[in-house]
Amino acid sequence: MCPRAPFQQSASRPGLSRQVCQLAFSSELQRRHSDTLLSVAVTPGMVNTNLSRFLPFWQRLVAAPLKPLLLRSPAKGAESVLYAAAAPEAEVAGKYIGDCAIVEPSPQARDPELAELLWEKSASLVDECQRAQVNGG
Repeated sequence: MCPRAPFQQSASRPGLSRQVCQLAFSSELQRRHSDTLLSVAVTPGMVNTNLSRFLPFWQRLVAAPLKPLLLRSPAKGAESVLYAAAAPEAEVAGKYIGDCAIVEPSPQARDPELAELLWEKSASLVDECQRAQVNGG
């Protein structure tokens, strides 16, 4: 079994969100492998899906009338994904797409030191996982 080692926050990098890490990693992937692949980060936004079925009944009851008012349709959510897939490669390579436009990520997500740190940590975890599988773990 592969080890589970979350990315450790430090005093110098407080409050790293999953989204910040994903955006930083995506840009680092594009930087390292731009000759062989295209990395684009896309957000569909808040989409009205059936995921609320996993909420407790009382939360589903409260959320049901609000979902159509506050959340976009699945078709609307797919528009940014389709935009990223159909746009010219040079326009979207290494970018963050939302609402069918390039969105400027936060300064944290654009931090090249963070991107490199995430890349190195990810590589280390993959190596550890591969060793565990080879050793019958």
